Amino acid sequence: MAGLMDTYYGRRWEMFIDDVIASVEKGEQFDEKAFFEEVTKFEFDWVDGTEKYLRQPVGNSVAIAEQLMKKYKTQIIALN
Repeated sequence: MAGLMDTYYGRRWEMFIDDVIASVEKGEQFDEKAFFEEVTKFEFDWVDGTEKYLRQPVGNSVAIAEQLMKKYKTQIIALN
């Protein structure tokens, strides 16, 4: 992953999961307001960033999808 998926969406999910786990470990309720403030600051900082990203994707997305399907086929089918 790169660019938007890794540095934006991936990081936001990582922040959320880390905060939820920390809340559970402390036996506290998840502080949605504090998380919102933290993630909003991150989002504004990300928008103002000057990182350069590749214009062309790297790797074969079809081959990766096939590998994932092969790996998780049993679990996917079990959901139906």
